[in-house]
Amino acid sequence: MSESNDTSTVKQKPKKVGERLKESIERFLLMRGLTSKDIIAMIDDALANKAIKHDDEEDGDLRKIRERVALILEGLDETEIARIRKQVSLILKGKGVPSLTPLLFISRTLNVRLGTFLDGDSSKIENLRPAICRRQMVKDEVVFGDDDEQLIYHPLSMNKSGVSMEPYIIEMGTPKNIDKLMNDKEFKKKRLERHAGEEFIYVMKGRLVAQVGNETIMLDEGDSIYYHGYLPHHIFSNDRDAQGKPIKKTDILAVVYAPPLEDTLSIKQLNMNNRFGKTLTRLRQMMKLDVAEVSRRTGLKENVITTIEEGGQITSLMPLMRITQALGVRLWTIITNGLLRNYSVFRKADLEDKDQAKTLMIGNLTHHFLAINMSNRNMEPFFIEGNATNEEEFELENREGEAFCYVLEGKIKIFIGSKEKPYVIGAGESIYLDATIPHHIQTMEDGTKTITVVYTPFTFTVEKED
Repeated sequence: MSESNDTSTVKQKPKKVGERLKESIERFLLMRGLTSKDIIAMIDDALANKAIKHDDEEDGDLRKIRERVALILEGLDETEIARIRKQVSLILKGKGVPSLTPLLFISRTLNVRLGTFLDGDSSKIENLRPAICRRQMVKDEVVFGDDDEQLIYHPLSMNKSGVSMEPYIIEMGTPKNIDKLMNDKEFKKKRLERHAGEEFIYVMKGRLVAQVGNETIMLDEGDSIYYHGYLPHHIFSNDRDAQGKPIKKTDILAVVYAPPLEDTLSIKQLNMNNRFGKTLTRLRQMMKLDVAEVSRRTGLKENVITTIEEGGQITSLMPLMRITQALGVRLWTIITNGLLRNYSVFRKADLEDKDQAKTLMIGNLTHHFLAINMSNRNMEPFFIEGNATNEEEFELENREGEAFCYVLEGKIKIFIGSKEKPYVIGAGESIYLDATIPHHIQTMEDGTKTITVVYTPFTFTVEKED
């Protein structure tokens, strides 16, 4: 295992994976009684503003797929739908992957996780064992983009089923039309894409340009950004670093959260959902709770809850605190939903910020919150740094959710399910684990630094009535 702190991992020539992706997707289509033409026909119906066609006697699963397509495309304009149709068609013909958005469309339509298409032999997929990616193993890759831009994706959670986050190392060459991307508004607009879910990006090397909504944000090595996928966005490598020196490419660590379709609203609904009353309603419905159940859990009258959800006057914080506790979310998530941004930028210089609200000390490790002002996020990204831990006595702990850890510098060891034979993860390596399995993490070297992203689902244990 290499001890080098160099985070650049790409040495191999990109593989052609269009045919592999096509065959993988066709297997899932066949399992659902569909063909590639069926998917394109559903998109065409949406493009023509027609209702998704289905037979009254049609199989229930096929009807669900058609409904998924309608929901995913709802709120997108004609140009966006036409672009997705063209890109999906290229993927289904085995002619490459233009961008992440059409692949997300296919995975959500078929109700499988994005990485399933990239995992190769599904017989090797395991759920409980952690997915570990060593430096020498970062060779599986998928080439996204077109003649102007090419991105090489290296999946970091291969052969692990049921994951909620998709981590990648992405190599980005400088676009040929970078001047247009930076200065031509119409050209920039054509590159913007939207999808359900969220993206967290950490710049490992080079300089990244992130166009999010109407803003263009420059991110240098050590900076990060977290944004909602339903915001129009596009990321690419700059051709010069912060000092004006030419650069050939930018390497980033990206973690994508694509929620289950049944727990997600359409693009149209997400854009309308800004007031905290509607946010409460959405969270309650996501948890499949009716007003009566929330009333039972909180002790509030049903009309009080309804008034709050409909945007009525609130006389005190008490009812809000009770409702958010019942829904298992932080109070600030609801109160500041309209005030917090739909994206969050963290600069490398922010690591020197001593604001206790932005850091958390656990033992000898400092946890820096990388998305402190991001609204309604499902992932919690941290920059964690500290010295070697010499714990002789410790307990294995577990919780709901999943965790992904990428080691930037130093070395860690992780005990999973047992205090014997820990997994050792060095610089440039990563581990993805199911947090429900008892585990414990220790740093092995001084100056260890990691990017750790945690996912915790909304859960609430209903008390049994006497």
